[in-house]
Amino acid sequence: MKKATLIILALFFITISETYSQRWKLRRYEAIVGLGTTTVYGDIGGTADESNLYGLKDIRIGDIRPSFYLGIRYKLEEEMSLKLNLIYGRGYSTDANSKNEHRNLSFSTGIFEYSLQYEYYFLKEDRRLKSAAVFNRKGMINNYAKTAMYAFAGVGGIYFSPKFTEDPNTVWPDWIWDKENHTYEGYSKINAVIPVGIGLKYTIDDMFSIGFELGGRYTFTDYLDGISPNNPPYANNSKDVYYFADISLIYKVRTDRRGRPVLFR
Repeated sequence: MKKATLIILALFFITISETYSQRWKLRRYEAIVGLGTTTVYGDIGGTADESNLYGLKDIRIGDIRPSFYLGIRYKLEEEMSLKLNLIYGRGYSTDANSKNEHRNLSFSTGIFEYSLQYEYYFLKEDRRLKSAAVFNRKGMINNYAKTAMYAFAGVGGIYFSPKFTEDPNTVWPDWIWDKENHTYEGYSKINAVIPVGIGLKYTIDDMFSIGFELGGRYTFTDYLDGISPNNPPYANNSKDVYYFADISLIYKVRTDRRGRPVLFR
């Protein structure tokens, strides 16, 4: 009798574990809105050193600007997701108090980014149950972890339009200097970008989570701040990079039996 009871209990826990380990399928879609920061590392400001660790040596609090973020996530598997991003950030940097202070240049730009990223969760949200943790204090099934972490990489495109000030002692090429609008011309303002970074999610309940994400954007342009080695003075040969850091509110959308989002019922 005792063996039969133990077998029944073991089967019960196994069944519960398998059932609730698949709970992620009930909410495969997530809607995301967030606020954050933008930092740009190009030729204006900084060290003008090609070995500056992709801008990390040039971090200056005064150059940080805001960003706004919308996203849609779809869970491919329990540990894998795809996320579509729409991000707007302000970029800024200045030569003041930098190695290039003698140039006396500063710039600002809006950055519109569309990107698709693949996420791999090395610390999953839904973890398999252990017999000691099947029920929470209220006597209900407790199968989600409070914290999940993931790494991501992707591909996207950006639109940017830098404007900056001019040192009166600097002579810029007339064919690219638009004095009325304080911009340069002669290069594309649309470019590709590769986002890479890490993220963290903290579960509030079955419907909401809070997210944090930090990601570098590696571009294929040297004109994000408006100048390049083709435009003197003293630009370096490295491509420009920028970083987004954001905190977001995540809403988990219910999914029907066919895997479609349930929005209005």
